[in-house]
Amino acid sequence: MKPPYQFLVRPLNDKRYDNTMSVGGIELITSVDLEDHRFTTREAEVLATPATYNGPIEVGDTIFVHHNVFKYYFSMKHGTQESGKSFFRPGTFLIDDEQYFMYRKDGKLFAKEGFTFGRGVMTVDSDTVFGSQGEHQMMVEVTHPSQGMRDLGVSEGDLVCHVPKVRYAFRIDGELLYRFYNSHITLKV
Repeated sequence: MKPPYQFLVRPLNDKRYDNTMSVGGIELITSVDLEDHRFTTREAEVLATPATYNGPIEVGDTIFVHHNVFKYYFSMKHGTQESGKSFFRPGTFLIDDEQYFMYRKDGKLFAKEGFTFGRGVMTVDSDTVFGSQGEHQMMVEVTHPSQGMRDLGVSEGDLVCHVPKVRYAFRIDGELLYRFYNSHITLKV
């Protein structure tokens, strides 16, 4: 089967939630809240690419998806557990082009065009700068720039500043990385 406009995927390791960790050989559950987006699986194995797709992603590659793709919801009308709009059938999901941000091909990570990933290096107390409570990541070390950012001279290891409150956290290969739109980058340090 080859969907006309969407990627057919399944959650990596067939787990919709990444809410366990092993401690001393014992598997512990770190969260039982199915509506907590922080524990939904963000990695998906590509089972089929869209018939209309002409890009680098192929069957078997891994893509990093939005937190709502595999998340369960509780219906406000019936109070029952349900899957979101991406659910196709048990174990498989259809995702739109806007629902993924990075892909892994041949062991290497690539940011989708329009996005940059980086690790946080500086936090600003927003009370001082913005007059609101909390802290905001304001500078990141670029780990995975899109081709568009490379064309503008931004490479891995560069420090860039971005507008506040735009970070979106991913845990990738055990490291906390932030995804943001290229248009949110304000300057290269």
